[in-house]
Amino acid sequence: MGEQLGELKHRWRDGMEAFGFEPEELVARLATLVPPPLLHLV
Repeated sequence: MGEQLGELKHRWRDGMEAFGFEPEELVARLATLVPPPLLHLV
């Protein structure tokens, strides 16, 4: 599997057009967005 690349719609001020993550790093970043079970969100 290698590096996962994502393209940005617009170039950032610093010139960045895309970003890349290793599969483990991508899963770790996405996992932080999922709330823990039984947590009330309201």
